[in-house]
Amino acid sequence: MEDGNAAITVTLENTRDGECYSVHAHDAADPETTPNNTPYNEKPNADVFAQATTTRRMAIVR
Repeated sequence: MEDGNAAITVTLENTRDGECYSVHAHDAADPETTPNNTPYNEKPNADVFAQATTTRRMAIVR
């Protein structure tokens, strides 16, 4: 982002109700420069985002 901050969107699918999932972010990188040719720096960047989240299923009422 222009101001040096980051925007993070996390979507968890097919989760187990009440389970805790650790989520973190990586900095983008050129795949040609990473050990496994991934499009991100393979070391998580906790300064950007690192959090544990617990899932809870919501009922859809129609």
